[in-house]
Amino acid sequence: MVDNCCEVIAYSNGDGSGTLYTIDRATKNNINVLNLYDELAEYFAIDCDVKRFLQEHTRVPDMKYGREGVIFSGNNQPFPVNFEQINTVESKRGRLIFTLKNDTVIGKSLFSEDCWIRSFGGEPLTNSSKWFSALKKLLGRQ
Repeated sequence: MVDNCCEVIAYSNGDGSGTLYTIDRATKNNINVLNLYDELAEYFAIDCDVKRFLQEHTRVPDMKYGREGVIFSGNNQPFPVNFEQINTVESKRGRLIFTLKNDTVIGKSLFSEDCWIRSFGGEPLTNSSKWFSALKKLLGRQ
């Protein structure tokens, strides 16, 4: 395969697989190699404690997470919160409890669409349009 190509595009983490053999052979034959693993490793890296914790909670209703942060949704209003804004997250009594760096606390049910926000020790707001308006205001978004 390598003998008849002008470039090799591969995905290998260097684990000694057949793909690694192909990369080594292409390199020895002065064939340009693009290893997609090298290009994407940082993109998929889990360098955030919150992100690492959320790997165990992939099926929470009305909540998704990705590379940059968490997206809460309710009333058809998705609202992203960047990982940099989250100080801690813990699982407590069937909820994920997010404490933001501005001391806002978001409680998200693991089993239903129920979600609440509490800012600076106040009463929690339930999953309504008030919830999203309050969260936007607390995070400085209009």
